[in-house]
Formats: sequence, C-alpha cells, structure tokens
Amino acid sequence: LGSLVDGMNHQGGNIIHRVTNRDIVPDDMDAIAAKLREWSAPGVVDACDLIFTTGGTGFSPRDVTPEATRSALDKESQGLMAWVSSECS
Repeated sequence: LGSLVDGMNHQGGNIIHRVTNRDIVPDDMDAIAAKLREWSAPGVVDACDLIFTTGGTGFSPRDVTPEATRSALDKESQGLMAWVSSECS
C-alpha cells in the first residue's frame, strides 16, 4: 500500500496517508459490507477517506469482495481503479 501511495505522490498529488484499520473478514457479503460501512461512517473520528480491499480467495465462487464492496459504495471511482490496476500490473 505504501508504494502505491508513493506512486500517486510522484504523479503530482500530495497524499498524506495513515493506515488506520486492517482486518480479515470472512467471505460473506454482509460482513464485508458492514465492515466497510463501519470504517467509513460519517461522524466517526477515524473514518477512512479511502479503503483498499483485496479478496483473499481469488476469483472463485466464494470471493464476494467485489460485490460486497459495490454494495457499500456511495459513488464508484472507476478512473482511480483503472489507474491502480495499471500501476499494479
């Protein structure tokens, strides 16, 4: 994660980051979505502005991380995710 943020900074941004939360959540849509909502809830002192998720099981029927993440979004930033994908490949 640190190298990704460093890369964003070299692209002209000025990103001040601090990892505030890490967790391993079961492959369960409701559990994943609830954790994302908890971390991004308005009014929470340490609410996250940016959350990165990874699916630990890979692309398998049990991996519901993408669907759970989408269900918790207010707005999707496809351009940002395209950039992240290109930087990580």
